[in-house]
Amino acid sequence: MPRPSNRAQRREEIASALMKLMATKGYDGAALSDVAAEAGLTQGLIHYHFRDKQEILLEVLRLLLERHMAALEAAVQSAASPARQVAAFIDFHLGLSATKNPEALACWISLIGEAIRQPAVRDEFEKALTSIMDLLAAILKRGISARVFRCTSPESATTALVATIQGYFVLAATARNVIPKRSAAASTKAMANGLLKPKTSIR
Repeated sequence: MPRPSNRAQRREEIASALMKLMATKGYDGAALSDVAAEAGLTQGLIHYHFRDKQEILLEVLRLLLERHMAALEAAVQSAASPARQVAAFIDFHLGLSATKNPEALACWISLIGEAIRQPAVRDEFEKALTSIMDLLAAILKRGISARVFRCTSPESATTALVATIQGYFVLAATARNVIPKRSAAASTKAMANGLLKPKTSIR
C-alpha cells in the first residue's frame, strides 16, 4: 500500500486536530488557532492546506466515513449469512463495543448539527449516510433474493433501521441515561425482525 503524500498527511493531521477539539469544544468552540496548536503547525500552514474551517470540517467527515466504512465492512463480511450480517451491522453501531471511540461519536453528532446549519456540509453528510445505507440495503436485497427475508421494501427497512441507529447516537451523546442499559442493539434487532420477517430470528 503506497504511503500518503506529504500534503495528504498534513491534511489528515489538521483534520484529526479539529476532530479532537470538536470532541470536547464542539465545532464553534474550536478556533483555527486552536487547530493549529493541536496539530503543531502554524496558522499559515493551515491556510495553505485548507481554504477555511468548513473545508477542514468536510475533511473530518471524509476521514470519519473512511474509517467507519472500513471497520463496518470488515465486521459485516465476517458474518456468514444475511441475517447475521444485519445483526453485525446493528452490533457494530449499537453493541457493547460501539462506544469505544467516543471522540468519533462526538464528532459525528457535531457534524449532524453543522449539516442542519450549512448546506455544503448537509450535502456531504447525506452522501456519507447514503454510503452506510447502501451497505445495509445490499445485505437486505441479498437476503430477499435468498428468501431469508420476506421484506417487500428493503429501502424502507434500511431507512428505518439507520434512522433508529442515528437516533440512538443522538441520545447517547446528549442524554445517555435515558437509554436502558444494553437495550439499544436488542431493541433495534427486534425492530429488524418485524421489518424483515426473517426465517431465523436476528439476535
